[in-house]
Amino acid sequence: MLHSAYITEERERKLTITIQGHTRYGIKDNPARSSRWQILQRLYRQADWSRVDLAEDLGVSKSTISKHINDLLDEGLCYELGEADQQGQGRKRTLLSFRADYRYLLLLDFGQVQPRLAITDLYGKPLAQLPVSLDDNTSQDDLSNQLLSSSQQLLASCQLEAKALALLAVAAPGVVDLHAQSFYTDGFYARWDLPGLCHSLAQHHSLETFFYNDVNAAAWGEYIVKQDERKNLVYMAGGSGLGLGLILNGELYLGSSGSAGEISSLLLSNLPALFKDEETSLSLVDAQYIPIASRSSIRVLLKELNRQKRDEDDKSVKDTVPLTYQDFFNLWKMGDPTAHMLAQSMGESLGVFLYNLSLLLDIDLVVLDQSYQPFDQYIDLTLKQLAPSKERDRLKITISTLGEAACFTGLADLAMETLLARWA
Repeated sequence: MLHSAYITEERERKLTITIQGHTRYGIKDNPARSSRWQILQRLYRQADWSRVDLAEDLGVSKSTISKHINDLLDEGLCYELGEADQQGQGRKRTLLSFRADYRYLLLLDFGQVQPRLAITDLYGKPLAQLPVSLDDNTSQDDLSNQLLSSSQQLLASCQLEAKALALLAVAAPGVVDLHAQSFYTDGFYARWDLPGLCHSLAQHHSLETFFYNDVNAAAWGEYIVKQDERKNLVYMAGGSGLGLGLILNGELYLGSSGSAGEISSLLLSNLPALFKDEETSLSLVDAQYIPIASRSSIRVLLKELNRQKRDEDDKSVKDTVPLTYQDFFNLWKMGDPTAHMLAQSMGESLGVFLYNLSLLLDIDLVVLDQSYQPFDQYIDLTLKQLAPSKERDRLKITISTLGEAACFTGLADLAMETLLARWA
């Protein structure tokens, strides 16, 4: 299972590949470091471990565990919570926990309609965050200067120095190509060199950069919270384009090169069936096709909403102040016919796509980004028309309860694979 792309200035370490929770840093070749790494993994993933619990779980001696724990306590990577409640006789066990504020993360999320930069603890919980303002007229230099200024403001507001930061972790719509060691994006963000922007920001603060697809990061964040419920999960988001994060059998699926889930260019028929071949049951003759993102992304929806409102000569729409997603949401709640028509069109397209996806991958849970709330009812109606009741009852579709926190939660967890390996 490929988890991450880790970009540094050293070419031979430009990409560090995490495989099923084990990072290629030579740790498994050194039994002593391996034990320390496994201890860090357990303390980070789950609180309330005692030294005895760790020794039993890892199958190593208590003296080995004690040595590693004493080192971790001295370094500040973990701390003692107190004694565990236990029944009967015997020595009480002191519980241990990973220290979330050992260092901090600088996280940058380009995946939302409104990008944001934040300083978080090692679990992705923001201490402070700022929006990143950009539009079609924002230049590369303007964006670079804004990111640098915002990072300095965040450090000041948190009363931190740059040396307290462990790394810069970036989530962006696009493909981290694990073979070509490159990042590619199209659509709205194609006008900027995102890796170049992030490299400049990281270089200023003397940080390494962890680069990841935004939807995969959010999908992993959702899975961390819901992993006790489902092992097969799809997360769908459509801020600037349209993307899927796929969790299959409890593992994040990236495909052979890292581009799995990039569905913006997936084609849909733009016309009713014109011809049906009796042998193949395919309706392809003279059909026209459009990318699914042109029917299902929030950015496209807002462009269409503004166009239609101007055509209606709606006084609420001014040329200099385009309607935002919040405006669309408010119009939808008020029963505006244009907003509902657009919501219905998007919901039906998504419903057809999700039905096909559930048949292909046997998915049992679909989590939609919160921006898809207005389309939920139309997705459900479409599925009721397409899916037999047995399949429809098995497939659960829900709106994310984490919202924007999903991306930071998942991004931090994925980045920590690299940091835990470094600290092992």
